[in-house]
Amino acid sequence: RLLKKEMPGVLHVKQLICLAGFLVFLVGCSSKLEPMDEDVVTVPEIGEQASAVDNNAPEAEKSSPVSVPDNKYFGLWWRYLGSAELEMLIDRMIVNNQQLQISAQRVVQAKARSIQDYAQTLPEVTTTAGYTLEAPEGGLGSVPKGSSPSSGEEFEVGLNARYTVDIWGERASFAQASQYRLQQSIYEYDARLLQSITDLSKAYLEYLSLNDRIRSAKESDAALSSMLEAMAELYEQGDATVVEMQIQRSSVYNSRVVLPTLQLGKEQAANRIARLVGVAPGELKLSDLGLDSLTFPAQIQGISSAYILRRPDIQAVEAAMLAADADIDVARKAVLPSLELASEVGFGSTKVSDLFQPHTLMWNFIANLTATVFDGGRREQQIKFAQAVRAELVETYVFNVYSGLQQARDALNGIEFTERRLGMQKTSTEAAKQALDLGLESYRAGGIDFLTFLDSTHSYQRRRDELFTFYLEYYQSFIDLYGALGGGIPYRGAYYGKSDVKASIAALEAREQEDVEEYSGPSWVEGEEGWLVEPESYQSAE
Repeated sequence: RLLKKEMPGVLHVKQLICLAGFLVFLVGCSSKLEPMDEDVVTVPEIGEQASAVDNNAPEAEKSSPVSVPDNKYFGLWWRYLGSAELEMLIDRMIVNNQQLQISAQRVVQAKARSIQDYAQTLPEVTTTAGYTLEAPEGGLGSVPKGSSPSSGEEFEVGLNARYTVDIWGERASFAQASQYRLQQSIYEYDARLLQSITDLSKAYLEYLSLNDRIRSAKESDAALSSMLEAMAELYEQGDATVVEMQIQRSSVYNSRVVLPTLQLGKEQAANRIARLVGVAPGELKLSDLGLDSLTFPAQIQGISSAYILRRPDIQAVEAAMLAADADIDVARKAVLPSLELASEVGFGSTKVSDLFQPHTLMWNFIANLTATVFDGGRREQQIKFAQAVRAELVETYVFNVYSGLQQARDALNGIEFTERRLGMQKTSTEAAKQALDLGLESYRAGGIDFLTFLDSTHSYQRRRDELFTFYLEYYQSFIDLYGALGGGIPYRGAYYGKSDVKASIAALEAREQEDVEEYSGPSWVEGEEGWLVEPESYQSAE
C-alpha cells in the first residue's frame, strides 16, 4: 500500500534496483557448478616385471646397488660413473644450454604473470593530481559583446579506488589457474633438464665408444700393414704369389676405409655434445677415453611405476589439467552477475591555498551490479572451449603416462636382451681371437692357406668392433632407464591439487595413496620450494 501511495502503478527506482539485485543474486546462487567427471588412468606396475636390474657386464668395476629415486645417487646418478669429464659437461650444460635458459625464462614469465593475475583479486587504488585552466570562466556565452573572456583555475588532489567483488570466486579461480601454470612451467623446465642430461650422457657414451672403435681400427691396420710387409718379403723370396700380395694389399686398404668413417662419427658426436653443452661446435676439447673409464652400478633396485608418475613431463600435464579445471570454473562463473565498487575522495579548489581544507573535501561512492543479457553466445562458447582444452589435456596426460611406461619397459628390455647379446658377442670375439692366434701358427707351419688366415683376421676385427657397439647399447639402456624413471633432477616434492584425473597403481593404492592428504589449494609438502631461487651447488663424487 505504501508503494501505491507514493508511485501508483510504478515501482520506486531504488526498490526496483534492490529487487533486481535480489533476483540476480538468487539466479547466481542457483547456478550450481556441476562436478566434473572423474577420470582414472590405470597404470600397470612395472615392478612386477622387474623390481631390480643387475649389471652383469664384465668390463668395468661396479659401484654399490642403488634404489630409485629417493636417494642422492639416483638424483645425480652421473656423478657416480667415475667420469670427471662427464660431470664437467653436464655442469656446463645446466648453466649454458640455450634451451634450458629459454625454459628458465619462461618460468620467470609465468611467475610474473601469476603475481599479476593474483593482483587482480585485490582493490586498485590510484592517486590523481590535476590542474585545469578554463576560459571563459563562466562558460560559453557568458562573455558580453565587446568584453574579453577571463580564465579560471582549478586544483584537484584525490584518491580513486576500484574493486570488483569476487562474489562467485571467479577471480580466485583465475588466480589459481595462473598459479598452476607457474608450476607447469617449472615442471617443463625440469623435463627439459632431464631430457638434456639423458641426451648428453648418451652422446658422451657414443663418443667414448667411437674412441674405442678407432683404437681397435688402428690396431687392426697396424697388424694388416705388418702382414703386408711380410707378404712383400715372401714375394721377393718367391714364397708368395702376386695374387696373395695384392689380396693382402686390398685387405689393408679395405680396413683403412673404416677409420675415416669412425673419425667422422666421432667429430659429429663431439659437435652434438658441444651444442648440448651450449658452446659453438669446434670449441669443445674432449679426451680420448673409452667406455672402460666409466663405472655403472652393480644393480638398480626398487623399480616401480610410481616413479614414472613423478616424472616432470607428466607432472607438467597434471598442473596444466589443474589450470584447465580452474579455467572452466572461470568460464562458468563469467556468465553470472558482477558487482563493481568504485570510490573517490579528494580535495578541489580554485586556489592552491584552499586545498586540504575541510570545505574543499569531495567524495563519491558508486556500486554497479552488471549482468549480461545478450553476448551472441561468446561466454557459452568460452565454456565449451575450456572444456575442450581440458579434454585434450586428459588425453595428453594418458599419452605421456603410457609413453613413460613404454620407455621404462623398452629400457628394461634393452638391458636384458642387449646383455644376452653382449655375452654371446664377447664369447664370439674371444673365439675369433683364439682362431686368429692359432691360424697364424698354422699358416706359418703351412697348415692353412693364406685366404683362410686372412678370413680369420677379418672375422676377429668385425667381432671386436661389434663388441664395442654392443657395450654402447648396453650402457645406453641404463641411461634410458634412468631417464624413464625421472632420475637426474632434484625431486621438488609432492604437489597436490583438485584435479579429478588420477593415475592409479594397484600396488601403490594399498600402501601409499592412503597417506595422501587432500589440500584445499596448491602447496608443496615438506616446505619444498617450487622454484629454486639459487641453483644447487653440485659437488663431484669422491
